Amino acid sequence: MKELGIGLIMAWVIGGACLAAVGEPGDMTGGTVNPDTVEALVAEGHYSDAEAYLLAAVESTATETAKPTAEHIEWQVRLARFYLDQSRFMEAEPVLEQALHCAEKTQGPDDPLVGNILRDLAHVYGAVFRIEDAVEAANRGLAILEASEGPEHMDVALTLRVLGKIQEESGHIEEAEAAFKRALDITTGLYGPDSPELVDVLHDLASMYRGQGQYEEAESRCLRAIEIIEQAYGPDEPRIAVCLTGLASLYRAMRESDKAILALERALTITEQDVGPNTKETIKVLRQLAPLYKRTGRYSDARNAEKRIEEA
Repeated sequence: MKELGIGLIMAWVIGGACLAAVGEPGDMTGGTVNPDTVEALVAEGHYSDAEAYLLAAVESTATETAKPTAEHIEWQVRLARFYLDQSRFMEAEPVLEQALHCAEKTQGPDDPLVGNILRDLAHVYGAVFRIEDAVEAANRGLAILEASEGPEHMDVALTLRVLGKIQEESGHIEEAEAAFKRALDITTGLYGPDSPELVDVLHDLASMYRGQGQYEEAESRCLRAIEIIEQAYGPDEPRIAVCLTGLASLYRAMRESDKAILALERALTITEQDVGPNTKETIKVLRQLAPLYKRTGRYSDARNAEKRIEEA
């Protein structure tokens, strides 16, 4: 990938028009680009290679005409979402703005692709504290998606989640709650009341309620998320451990140390079964357990946990 001229490609991606850069596109395995290649590189932890591939894909799918192709825009969006997944918001922002310009030019201002790009832009703007821009982008994207795909489409639910988080961060809790609840209703209508698709929205609501001190509301959403995952994947599913650590954090805020310990002990068991007893994931859980053991007078358990942490 080094011969692709990544610096020049990046400059073109974020600053140029929707036209092809001068010169021949890089070697992309027989002249084609494949999203599966990116997924494989990311899965193997080869992030720099994945980024290089994405940048080259954006460059190689460009055209020398005034109108960009849908494939080119799709690769711009993939590149931006690669940055989003790594919280590289400042790099995602110009790529998404360029993708939005290209999509509006190619597909028209009311196309679902434009709505979905606006959702991603709203996420970025919110992350860099451009709240007014974030709300505007989310609302515009929402209106486009409702009109083009219908008010009960999953893209609408995803956009409502982004809007809800922005409203929550800006202190508009009633608006945030309404957005999250509507997203939950849409997702339930599409997938059913026991679908794992509900888990992320339940976490959104739980996080918001915890931030407002509404602990019982937060607890019920956390427990429901765990129940859904258990029903779908079994009691030892690793995602349950993640939910349990979040639930334990909630119990600490509620000063329910015994409940927090029970949640973390179960999370520890699941994590040990999943990745082993001396991994960073396991130690992270032990670091949360040790002070709780001390707080509840379980000094022997605290010493054992601290010993495991030191020996890891």
